[in-house]
Amino acid sequence: MSAFVKKRYPDGKADLFACFIERCLQFATERGYVAMITQHSWMFLTSFEKMRQHIFHNDIVNMAHQGARAFEEISGEVVQTVAFVLRRSNILHYYARYLRLVHFGTQAEKQNAFLEGRNIYTVQKSVFSVIPYSELIYWVKPHV
Repeated sequence: MSAFVKKRYPDGKADLFACFIERCLQFATERGYVAMITQHSWMFLTSFEKMRQHIFHNDIVNMAHQGARAFEEISGEVVQTVAFVLRRSNILHYYARYLRLVHFGTQAEKQNAFLEGRNIYTVQKSVFSVIPYSELIYWVKPHV
């Protein structure tokens, strides 16, 4: 399986969930959408840098960065999640909306913050090309 994954999904080979992101984008038609809830590690780890660059050749429509305790059924800090919608298009100056919910401690607090529209960041995707390793740190001020 390792050889198959490395050959077919070179950008996401570090973890199977990343391969699913890659595969779903392949399934999407031009201007089609992909929506997923995954671990958030692909947003930051250097092992997913190529995958992020590939994703930035598409458009992140919106994202709810939930972090730990997003689901009552999963306890602890181990599973940190992000829900996002991608569109298989590449609009150069596209602005996406990001909700940062990682600092809220419970599922209910995250839900309330989401519904109230708290911690929303609107970011142009070209910003990520100047961030080292193309990390998806959407909450950083543009001048930093």
